Amino acid sequence: MPGVLAVLCCLASVLIQSAVFAADCSKMPTKLAVAFCASDDLSELDGAMSKRLADLYGPMLGDNQRAYAALAADQLRWREELAFSCPTLATDCLLPKARLV
Repeated sequence: MPGVLAVLCCLASVLIQSAVFAADCSKMPTKLAVAFCASDDLSELDGAMSKRLADLYGPMLGDNQRAYAALAADQLRWREELAFSCPTLATDCLLPKARLV
């Protein structure tokens, strides 16, 4: 059980980082986050996605840890795929792909 808790804590920290793309761009940990901060359109989209994710995660924090972990892992995969599919992290590449979500 301690391993599951460690994974959940790690995923939570990633989610917190992703949810603050638009909130504090001076402390962005990844190049993808910096790219989102550099674009008003991507920042706006990130804010909307962050709100949706917060709405989904809230009910899962108590009793449904597996669903929370699965959703968090899915978000991580999406971010990795987005960065991989747009290696230059240009807004004109990122924006249409991010809008598909």
